[in-house]
Amino acid sequence: MSEKKARGAPRRGPYGGKTRSFATKLTDETMERLEKKAIVSNMSISQAAEAILVQGLNAEDDFQRHFAPPLRSFEASIIRSMPDHDTTDDLSAWSEAAGKLVNRLSDELTKSIAALAAELGLPNEPAPPVKKPRPTRRRKLDLR
Repeated sequence: MSEKKARGAPRRGPYGGKTRSFATKLTDETMERLEKKAIVSNMSISQAAEAILVQGLNAEDDFQRHFAPPLRSFEASIIRSMPDHDTTDDLSAWSEAAGKLVNRLSDELTKSIAALAAELGLPNEPAPPVKKPRPTRRRKLDLR
């Protein structure tokens, strides 16, 4: 008994070889954009769609690896430092503490960006100049 020959032309390019099927519904606008990308990149529509999916998945992985941990840490720190809702704590003191946390988050995100750039092999760019924060005006809020 002879083997069945696969229908259509063999896959070419970076996404050639054996594959699994995936079907989805697209708007006309999305399909037009996908067709244009396929033409420009000399890929089939299926290959262009796979390239876009891989790019999106890689971006999500990069975010989870480099940016989610400092953001989660920042969120936990802010929540722990918040005054109780039923008190009239000095909100300017809390605001000052939150400002320090924001600065720490900024430093951590800068390091994460540098680590991601190094992982991607991007050239080192000088960090933008850091603006010196202006002192906050102290004023007690009356929450009565």
